[in-house]
Amino acid sequence: MTSPSTPPVVREPNRRRGYAIAAGVGVLATLLVAGLAYTVTGWIGVRDEPAPAPAAPPAAAGVEAREWASEQELAAAPMLVLPEAASQPHTLTTETAGPPITLPAPGRVVGVPFPDSFPATPEGAIAQLVAMSQAGMLGGDPADYARAYDSIAEAGAPPGRGAFLSWILTNFRKNAGLPAHGPKPGMSITWTPAEALVKGQVGDRFVVVCVLGEFTFDFKGQVVSGGMGDCEAMRRVATADGEQWRIARAPSAEQAPSPWPGTAEAVAAGYRAIAR
Repeated sequence: MTSPSTPPVVREPNRRRGYAIAAGVGVLATLLVAGLAYTVTGWIGVRDEPAPAPAAPPAAAGVEAREWASEQELAAAPMLVLPEAASQPHTLTTETAGPPITLPAPGRVVGVPFPDSFPATPEGAIAQLVAMSQAGMLGGDPADYARAYDSIAEAGAPPGRGAFLSWILTNFRKNAGLPAHGPKPGMSITWTPAEALVKGQVGDRFVVVCVLGEFTFDFKGQVVSGGMGDCEAMRRVATADGEQWRIARAPSAEQAPSPWPGTAEAVAAGYRAIAR
């Protein structure tokens, strides 16, 4: 297993932490209606749920047992844990974790819900995850995100309805008093990609990548934003449309740090700016 140089990580006692919205988000609707100042006190809370048992090695995909063990180890390796306040907009830094990550162009943009057919490189995997995440997060409907997620998941991958960002959107809507699904007059929700990192790779067909973006909730001109990151294990697989990056049949990747992009905390986590 090879891995790029990264800053020291802090092991989290329960690696399933982070699958919920902090309670402070639940007062958003009230604050917006009242026209008061508000902040997001943190996207990350606690979801006390046991990790799913790892699936058997996908032998049909040509993954050997030794490779499979390395993939699971990489996906589960802990990430830097940051305080909740790190996700809020705050002072930027001129420091970087490295040069920008240039995202390659997709091979296909017509006839698909979002671009795909990216090159067989870690940057290609990041680009595929960015394209899916940005499309799935538009409007902030967890069902839409789950469908986008499932559309690039290989057989046996964790289902989209249980993915980290699906859970985030579900709880955000619930705690803010919003409809569980669909639009609301005057409301828009977007996720704008800003930074990314390569956690590591196994061989040349499996990589764990993380993307970081600005989550923005706008209700009739009242805006609240926060950093929101996501890590996914990605595998290069053969499909009817040629080789594609797919969310891998592997245990869910450890939760990504969610700092505000461009800050010292984002640099400490290893995030680098995205360039196109």
